[in-house]
Amino acid sequence: MKKRMLAGLVCAVLIVSAALIPAVAENLKYGAQGDQVAQAQKRLAQLGFYADKADGKFGYSTFLAVKGFQVKNALTADGVIGEATVRKLYSTGAVNQAGAADPSAYSLRVSYGASGPAVSLIQKWLSDLNYYSGPIEAKFGYSTFLAVKEFQQRNALTSDGVVGPQTWMRLQDPAAVPKPPAPPVTPDPAATPTPAPPLRLAYGDAGALVLQAQTALANLGYYTGILDGKYGYSTFQAVREFQRVNTLKVDGVIGALTWAKLFDPAALPKPTAAPTASVLRIQYGNEGDLVVQIQTRLTVLGYYELAVDGKFGYSTYLAVRAFQAKNALNADGIVGQLTWDRLMDAGAIPK
Repeated sequence: MKKRMLAGLVCAVLIVSAALIPAVAENLKYGAQGDQVAQAQKRLAQLGFYADKADGKFGYSTFLAVKGFQVKNALTADGVIGEATVRKLYSTGAVNQAGAADPSAYSLRVSYGASGPAVSLIQKWLSDLNYYSGPIEAKFGYSTFLAVKEFQQRNALTSDGVVGPQTWMRLQDPAAVPKPPAPPVTPDPAATPTPAPPLRLAYGDAGALVLQAQTALANLGYYTGILDGKYGYSTFQAVREFQRVNTLKVDGVIGALTWAKLFDPAALPKPTAAPTASVLRIQYGNEGDLVVQIQTRLTVLGYYELAVDGKFGYSTYLAVRAFQAKNALNADGIVGQLTWDRLMDAGAIPK
């Protein structure tokens, strides 16, 4: 009786604590939900610590399984899946319930939209290898996706942006191929500003100053035309975009302020394009890595039950429509940016 009361008290404390946990926490703990919890449950079950359903919900039985795993593997037994626990859990030397190093292959899949300690580790490893320069925020966003793809490409792995067992192991391998540092930029004498005020370069002008402006715009990613010293329409458009990004008057004319900013070390380069609603459109008949991620996520949420084959067929179309209807989106069966963001969100409504 006392044991039951104690267990009830522990549950109550954990439930209250869970109410204070943010929706996306760096560590996986009591009350957390999502793909990473489900994968941890499957791995714990494989090692003999967990016997319940892998439902992606971090409840009391998961808490006890994590503590049991931590005790057997000489980790802090707090029932929280942090980076140290994740690293040990998905390793070939993990100790199972019987007290032996388990040789069985484990299943791991960390992809776009995931969050948690596994993502933190991935970002740190990628950062150490010079592929990732963003914040270590435990959120698998687009910059992490691109970094993983580049790492896989340089390390002779399938370049799909998804961290499976092979990519996970290679990231930790001392022999992993790092990204080479960028070559030093040799200063271009032609890029040194030389004019004396007043300065005004506009459409139709030509000469050495226009060539300097074109060179600076090209170095910043705004101009892709020929460096010919002629202020034509493409130069005019490049100047306008540079002015807009750098909060200058957008008139396509290079005056003293635009010139000074153009050669300022703090000048903002042209932003790298990211997927937007007008760019991201995955629909019936498409194939590839993004379709694999969509099918995988729909499977986890209970909308899709067939093979994850990377082919957007009729069953995938119906699954997307069902997901959209359940999540208050336009049920057109097309994965645009809004549907993608909702699908990968930890708060997506399952079937």
